[in-house]
Amino acid sequence: LKLGSGSSLACLRLRPLTRHPAPSSDPAAMPMSMLRSAVLASVVGTVLLAAEVSGGQMTTHKFYDTAGCKDENMRNSVMIEATGTCMIAPSANSYKRSCTSGKYSEVHYNDSSCTTEDASKQKIESGKCEGGSNYYEYYTDCVDTPSVLVSHGRSAEYKKAGCAAADKVDESTFDVGPCTRSDEFNSSAWVVTSVSRVLSADKKKFTVHSYGTSDCTGSFSDLAEVWTCDACMLVPGMTDEWLVVTYPGCGASALAGAAPPSASRLAPLVAAFAAVATAAVVVVQPGA
Repeated sequence: LKLGSGSSLACLRLRPLTRHPAPSSDPAAMPMSMLRSAVLASVVGTVLLAAEVSGGQMTTHKFYDTAGCKDENMRNSVMIEATGTCMIAPSANSYKRSCTSGKYSEVHYNDSSCTTEDASKQKIESGKCEGGSNYYEYYTDCVDTPSVLVSHGRSAEYKKAGCAAADKVDESTFDVGPCTRSDEFNSSAWVVTSVSRVLSADKKKFTVHSYGTSDCTGSFSDLAEVWTCDACMLVPGMTDEWLVVTYPGCGASALAGAAPPSASRLAPLVAAFAAVATAAVVVVQPGA
């Protein structure tokens, strides 16, 4: 995924990072990955559910094909945690995502220590619908970040092998389940896309497929990717991007006996979080 500075888009390449499961009428009886569809079956999106709040804050970055940034025209989205820490971009420049008095902002710098603001890149702020032609974007105001993301895993991207903390260039979330609508913007047009990301029976890895349809039907549009939880993996097709994915009950947490919260525990929270809807979850890599 490559994004230009501010609202200037160079290319939006959504790697297979999302799913949209079929709805069910009983939240306590269905898999975690299906809870959001039961609440917002009429919306192409996801509902973020949580058992408790982590203390951090986050925004939802939404993408649209029409001016006005209305939900019915949303094509994709990503949940972004605003940690307020200085992050190093792939070009060795830096950026910072922050929440102040409930408002989200993202500032880019022309050094590696978030010291000198880059005047050539627009400061990103929540509450503004910006873009042009058939591409528009919008950042929501900040909300508390849940410590447990149901139907979502976390991903971190690094610029060097080994995935050391100092080499992290981005972090976000990804949707888990049999199918999620995840349209892609390629140069000048939106391309209908959907992705499946399914946890293996041994709870050690995800198998990821992307499709050229909206509902994960038909043939795969590319070869399957396998993501091993908690491992530092070279991103398929790349030579300078590494990825670490984590999910409750997968990898190290599965070996330790951990598991995602039960559906019955989360059922009472469905209504409280029903307003948090997104069309898909993608990893955002800032433009350098």
